[in-house]
Amino acid sequence: MADPTPTAPFLTLLLSAAMSSAFLAPVSAASAVISGVAVPYDVLSLILAALPDFDSLHAAMSVCSTWRAVFVASQRSVLTGVAGNVVGSALRQAVRFVRFPYPEKTPNDWPGDDEGEEAEKSVTEPDSDDEEQEPKPMRKDKPRPTYAEDEPIGLLTPEERAKLQRNADVVRKLEALFVVKAAQSTSLTRAQSHRFTRAVYRVMLFCELFYLPLNLDDTDSMEDNEPGVLTRMRSDRAAHLRDSGYTTSELFEMRSVVDFLYDLIRDSLSTADEFDRLKDVCLATGPAVILAAYEGKSEQPYEDALEPDVLTTGEDNEFFGGFLVDAVGAVVKERRETLPISKYGAILDGDETDVVPTMAALPSKCSRCDAAHDLYHKSNWSTLIPIDFIAHLPGVLSSNDVEAAALLDIFMTGATLSMRLDAGTLIEQLFDDASLRATGTAKEFDGWKKEEMLCESCLGRFVGGCLVGWAWKKKVADGWTPTQNCWYGWNCTTQVHKVDHAKTKNHLCAPIR
Repeated sequence: MADPTPTAPFLTLLLSAAMSSAFLAPVSAASAVISGVAVPYDVLSLILAALPDFDSLHAAMSVCSTWRAVFVASQRSVLTGVAGNVVGSALRQAVRFVRFPYPEKTPNDWPGDDEGEEAEKSVTEPDSDDEEQEPKPMRKDKPRPTYAEDEPIGLLTPEERAKLQRNADVVRKLEALFVVKAAQSTSLTRAQSHRFTRAVYRVMLFCELFYLPLNLDDTDSMEDNEPGVLTRMRSDRAAHLRDSGYTTSELFEMRSVVDFLYDLIRDSLSTADEFDRLKDVCLATGPAVILAAYEGKSEQPYEDALEPDVLTTGEDNEFFGGFLVDAVGAVVKERRETLPISKYGAILDGDETDVVPTMAALPSKCSRCDAAHDLYHKSNWSTLIPIDFIAHLPGVLSSNDVEAAALLDIFMTGATLSMRLDAGTLIEQLFDDASLRATGTAKEFDGWKKEEMLCESCLGRFVGGCLVGWAWKKKVADGWTPTQNCWYGWNCTTQVHKVDHAKTKNHLCAPIR
């Protein structure tokens, strides 16, 4: 069987985009004949580099030997191009984060290049399970390793590509939340997005570099064995910012991101006192953990990332206090510079002449009940988890194994996350289909608009009210023949414990008894 190759019309579209970048570059002798046209490998490599993610690249190589040959001939540039599509304009910051040679997980013990594989293992594995192990003194003969943002990216390994994709998903969710927290616009401009994403990756790097899972006893032991070690640690934090070459404006971008992460931390902790005591402890766990805690509305991700004593002790934790903010302040003070900004200002302010102007500011309260917390807008619907919507179904439908399983299958179908029905797409469909609100109890949502800001409770009511009709239409579209409506509709208790009744009667309807 011949390799599947693009048809002529499809090839024409791809070539028109690729040739604009390729015609000035030297063309290699290698080429492939596609639909009667000899296409240089250099042009085909540009097409591969334009793919949106690594899954698409893998799929292309899996079905066509020509694409695989093109990839082998220019894999470095292809991988860098796809990585840029995955990550965006902050690719160098993202690569630096996954490649930075982090220290061993023991205080002040920086591995040197000559430690080889043993040093790599120590990044994730402790040297010993002995709790009484004393901290090692600082090595004065080995300089702290570094990896600069301007170093060549080179060849991205499979592990690095997986990390880039995973981190990009986190940053994308954080950006959507930032839009809501800043109450600025439906989306950030290109310049604002660049400032935000590069600052997030730099904060990720800082947290990973200087976070150590120490409890207070460890910190006290460090100071007892080596007086002044905490001062040197704080000095190292400032030195990292200084040595990285960040400008004062870029340092304040990081500070704006820290303020944003503080807001997420505040929402995931139970009391204001807890926030004041733990904000820097939680910040040190990094943006990915903070996002998980915010999405789950739970402190559990922090507890999983930290020693338990760190969260429960009433004493001040000197190691984490002023974790990143103090380091930024120290460097700016050295430079005798000031940059007056409002909260989030370093991200949102600046010259935007090269981008589309921002849209009108979003409201800071729910459009339906005036709640000011846990707000959702179409810009951050994608941060929600679709399977959670099943709990919003009316009556006891969520306990109907037949209907709940059908929805679960819809939300979880797809070999990769990008192939599944995401929350944003589903909610938009519920808003766009006016027929879902034409009859029954869903009529109360007639007139609701997807541009509105809704709190979690109101959005849940809307989704639950419209999801019944959406599920019914989806089943019919997939070939289901509607059965007789149960008199008790979604309130029927028999549907919960009798599968045959759940199968033979339709419960996606309002009760008439």
